[in-house]
Amino acid sequence: METTFQKRRKYPRHRAPKGMCVAWKSSGRPIVSRADVVGMGGVFLHASNPLPVGSVIEVLFELKTGDIRARASVRDSVAGKGMGLEFVQMQPDDRSRLNQFLSQYASGAPDTNESSSATPQKSRSAPAQKKSASQSDKRRSVRRCPFVASAEVTEPSSRTKLSVRVSELAVRGCYIDTLNPFPDGTLVTLRILKDEGVFETKAKVAYSHPSSGMGLTFTEMAPAQRSLLEDWLAAIITHLPPAA
Repeated sequence: METTFQKRRKYPRHRAPKGMCVAWKSSGRPIVSRADVVGMGGVFLHASNPLPVGSVIEVLFELKTGDIRARASVRDSVAGKGMGLEFVQMQPDDRSRLNQFLSQYASGAPDTNESSSATPQKSRSAPAQKKSASQSDKRRSVRRCPFVASAEVTEPSSRTKLSVRVSELAVRGCYIDTLNPFPDGTLVTLRILKDEGVFETKAKVAYSHPSSGMGLTFTEMAPAQRSLLEDWLAAIITHLPPAA
């Protein structure tokens, strides 16, 4: 049965891309919830203990067009199911990124919330500037929340191990600062070490910048590791100032 939020027609809504998660806080505790419906006006989140109608919270979520931060008000609250949030404050840049994503999504473009869905080149003779734009899109697809931690990246076949630093973290990938990045497409194992625990996963080099770093896309992840990753990402929102 549709909730009041889902029935609203002030803004077009779309089924949220697979894997889209939203970080928010309840009583100071960071939480990550899966999104079901998203639009310019708001989002519906799955939550077993949704907040009461009228509650106002800060939310943070990622799309390929960039991070989106907003203040939202709970308009629907369905116990055991979730809550409908209406965006009540959002910076112009955030609104522009959300609108860009929804425009692409509604037009039938590939799922732009997936970090592996970089725009393909239509022709091998495409201009160099288009290739650069594509590389920039790839970086944005995993360049998300600032997150500093030490890490180890290992290439299994050669057993080459790099001691590196993570500078950005997202649900589907991260950015690694290193002077010796692996080539694009290299399959690796990743260990991120932080006070709260050790995160381990298999990953693939999505792109590399010589003498600078590389973007990794997570490929295989155990449920416990996924839970730890979401806890880290949810905790980031507690350190963000309120939306202006």
